[in-house]
Amino acid sequence: MDGQNASLQRRALAKLDWLVVRDLYKTETATFWIDSPEVKSGETKPEDIATEIFLLPAAATAENVPGNPYAPVGSAEYPCVLSTYRLTEHHLSGSMSRWLPWLSALQPELFVELSPEHAREIGVINLETVRIVTPRAAIRAKALVTPRIRPFLIDGKVVHHVGMPWHWGYKGISKGDVVNDLSALVGDPNVTIHEAKVFVLRVEKLAGAGKSG
Repeated sequence: MDGQNASLQRRALAKLDWLVVRDLYKTETATFWIDSPEVKSGETKPEDIATEIFLLPAAATAENVPGNPYAPVGSAEYPCVLSTYRLTEHHLSGSMSRWLPWLSALQPELFVELSPEHAREIGVINLETVRIVTPRAAIRAKALVTPRIRPFLIDGKVVHHVGMPWHWGYKGISKGDVVNDLSALVGDPNVTIHEAKVFVLRVEKLAGAGKSG
C-alpha cells in the first residue's frame, strides 16, 4: 500500500512461491489474495494465486525478555529523563542521509543536549564528550550545553531533561553511537505502539575528558 504503483506490486505478489508477512494486523499485504481490488473486480481469482502466505502476528512489544531491563520507578541511579528527536538534516536512522557528504557536513556528529544547570551539576563543559547510561546500554556523545533544554521541577525535586537525536550508527560518512541502544522494548498501554521516545537515564562525565574537536 505504501509503495509506488501498488496495483502492479499486488499482481507481483500473486506470482511468488511464498510470502511471509509479520505484522500486528491482517494488512492489505497479508490478505491481498482474498480482498484486493483485483480480486473483487474479478481480474484475479484466488484459486489462480500460487503464492503460499504465512501470516505471523507480531507483538508490538516484547517487554519481559532477557536483556531488556527497566529502571525501578524513582531510581536514584537513573535520575534524568531523555527524549529523542529528529533533525532536519537527517532522515530516520540516518541510513540514507549519513552517506551524503553535504548533509553529513551540516550535522556531522552525535550530540546530547544538556541544560546549563545539568552541565554544572556533573562538571561538564560545552563540546565535552560524555557517557549516557541506561539499564540497557551506555553510549558516548558530545555535550551541547544549551538553555534550550530546561530542568523540570516535580514535587519540589529538580529532574534534568536530556535531548538526543537518533540518526547515527556505525556506518556511513558520519558515524556515531546508536541512541536506540539505550531505549527499552516497551509499548503504549492503550494501543501497544512503540513507546521508547522518552525514558530515564544518567549522564556521566568521563574521567580525564575535556573539550574536544
